[in-house]
Amino acid sequence: MNPPHVAAGRLAAVWVFSVLNSGLALRILPTVLPDTQFSPHKETLASRIHSSLNVSTAFSSGGPNDMLGIPSNAQGDLFRFLIAASANLGIAIGLILFFTYIRTKIPIMYSRKAVTGLAPTPLPPSVFDFHRTWFGWITASLHMPSTEVVRTSGLDGLKLLDYSEFVIKTLSLVAGPALFGLCPLYIWFGGGVAAKNGEKLAQFSMANVESGSPVFWFAGCFVVYVVIVVEWMVLSFMARFTQQRMTWLRAMPYPRNSTVLVEDIPIEYRHDSLLKEHIEHCFNGVLTGNIAEATMVKHTQKLLVLEADHKDLDLQLKEAKVRLAKHDRQEDEVLIAATEQHMKRKHDEVVAERERILSLAAVPWRELVEAGTLDEIYTDTAFITFSERRSAAIVVGSPFCVRRDSFRMTIPPHPSDVLYSDFWASSRRQEVQTWVGLGLILVLFFTYIPLISGAEALCNIDTIRRSSPRISAFFVDREMWVGFIEGTMSSWLLIGIMGFVPSLFMAIFKSCFRLRANQWMQVTLQRWYFWFMVTFTILITTIDTGLWDFVWRSTYDPNELFLALAVNIPRSSHFYFSYIVAQYMTHSLNLTRYSVTAKYLLYRLALDPEDAAEMAEPEDQEYYGLGGRCARWSVSFTIAMVYCTLAPLVLPLVIIEFAFGRLIYSYLIVFAETKKPDLGGVFFVQQLTDVQWGLLLFLLTMFSVFMMRAGSDGPAFMCFICLFIVAEGYRRFLSYTWEVLPIMESEGKAVEDFHDDPEIRGESYVQAELRIS
Repeated sequence: MNPPHVAAGRLAAVWVFSVLNSGLALRILPTVLPDTQFSPHKETLASRIHSSLNVSTAFSSGGPNDMLGIPSNAQGDLFRFLIAASANLGIAIGLILFFTYIRTKIPIMYSRKAVTGLAPTPLPPSVFDFHRTWFGWITASLHMPSTEVVRTSGLDGLKLLDYSEFVIKTLSLVAGPALFGLCPLYIWFGGGVAAKNGEKLAQFSMANVESGSPVFWFAGCFVVYVVIVVEWMVLSFMARFTQQRMTWLRAMPYPRNSTVLVEDIPIEYRHDSLLKEHIEHCFNGVLTGNIAEATMVKHTQKLLVLEADHKDLDLQLKEAKVRLAKHDRQEDEVLIAATEQHMKRKHDEVVAERERILSLAAVPWRELVEAGTLDEIYTDTAFITFSERRSAAIVVGSPFCVRRDSFRMTIPPHPSDVLYSDFWASSRRQEVQTWVGLGLILVLFFTYIPLISGAEALCNIDTIRRSSPRISAFFVDREMWVGFIEGTMSSWLLIGIMGFVPSLFMAIFKSCFRLRANQWMQVTLQRWYFWFMVTFTILITTIDTGLWDFVWRSTYDPNELFLALAVNIPRSSHFYFSYIVAQYMTHSLNLTRYSVTAKYLLYRLALDPEDAAEMAEPEDQEYYGLGGRCARWSVSFTIAMVYCTLAPLVLPLVIIEFAFGRLIYSYLIVFAETKKPDLGGVFFVQQLTDVQWGLLLFLLTMFSVFMMRAGSDGPAFMCFICLFIVAEGYRRFLSYTWEVLPIMESEGKAVEDFHDDPEIRGESYVQAELRIS
């Protein structure tokens, strides 16, 4: 099997070949190829290129993406952007003020870790008691050392904040030359295309440069500079992360540091004792320690139902006791007595079912096969815990048999985070479910554009005016309200609709995929959600009809893709100014923890404060989990990359967003939100991988623009050279070994309390419902 960088290199070679051929076609096809032989559509690509080149506003106004909810650049965009910025900043400030007030009133929901001692107060209470002052949370967040972030939120929490640092530093290096180098060139030496059309905001972008201008050479040099800076920053932060990861791995407590997840176990070894004997026999003389525990995952569906019923009864009992304390009614005493009796009977049922499973699992393998009950108890998955860490590392890194679909060994997730129910389906059934899940995701991709189009049609200012003569009369001579709707509605609408996508993805993942753990489900969400948002937040501007029709036309004629990138992406830049500014409001809304607090206040009506807080936590992991957050941050950085040359004003807006986000999430993950199982920076590595894809999209877009507008091949050739820089950077990025602890690093000194997680200590990979307390 080829290494990842070899496969990536081959894909890059194919892409470069298609780019060169398609780019050449963009230059020569409009003049040498007959229209009737070029495209199956009535409007041929050649005619579209001629039209684009002959219209001076091709890169500034008008566009097919209006129907998809992303308006094209037009006159009055500066006025609309200022209104959108003022509205979003005003709402964000209002939400922050609301948070500073309610945080002092409900500390159990907003300063829970500080109140319970799970998070430190950065300064002594005598000097600065942050959770009792209005704006003390700002100083607390800004003065939080990284060691405390890891202790309270894990390495994943620290790297979420480090990614904001990466973006701020990277874009600051890019913003200087862009704002003080490119923007003056666009304004004074570009030819004034946008100025002649009365587009004030577009004068700071490439839309103000006429085709064939020498300014494109400076833009090409800037593209090379951007690629070098981004790759340098990626490798610098990856090197720092690798050292943090090694420290995290060395400090990982037992049993997680010595356990291996084994999947696709053949039927002849699906038994606790048989599996242990087989592994010990195969690694005889190789391992320095023995197997401490070998536990097959077992079918416990009925037992879990009984435990869920018992938990519901326990909740009913707590509610009845709270009511009795408040009202002292006799019917509550009767209900409490009856519930306690019911709970005792249910507890006996739970114990009986657990004993039945354990006794049946102890029956010899041959007897289970003969009775036909093997598949009723054992799955094809197990957790093997060794007495020494190095033995687990050797087992994971060594091929076990000649077939890759048997005895697949990987690093296990956090013991409390394992989704044992994912292992109940057989391998064949799981393969069918996976294909069904991929089909559902494909359906989601192809049905999303009609949803955006329909919602945009309802929120369009023209539609609103046509809905009623009285409403139409209201907007007459009220340009401020019109500007507010036009400047904010599209971005709010897109953000709102995108907010429902993680729930849809999670429903598909839980039903169809084997993801092994909740946090690994978040990683899968991060990958799919990122590409979904790139498609329907950035690339949607290239789609003029429907996704299926666009894919069909691009497959028939790849030049369609390059033409769409060259024309449609540059003339949608102003929308993303409002989109990024709208993120300020969403971050502030997240700071209020409105959904969790609302649930707490409702539970507080029937439960005591501690139980109500436990029931309200955690926040919705579909949207507010690390997977969703990391994907949204990656998309914001990708927008900055794609438009850093086309519209440099986007850079300070994105820098402010990440500075804003760092302040808010520094407080949330350290002081307010519950600690989640830690994957040790997997989300961060995926974000850096997304940066590489963002660079490729940036180069593809700029290549298309330069080939169509630069008037010479020089700037486009610079983009081609940048491909080799990206390929070398990605090769070095992949060269880091971070997943497992190398032998050379295993003897390093472990940092005490780096995994300060009392929940994991003493736990095992035996299913919780089968543990005898």
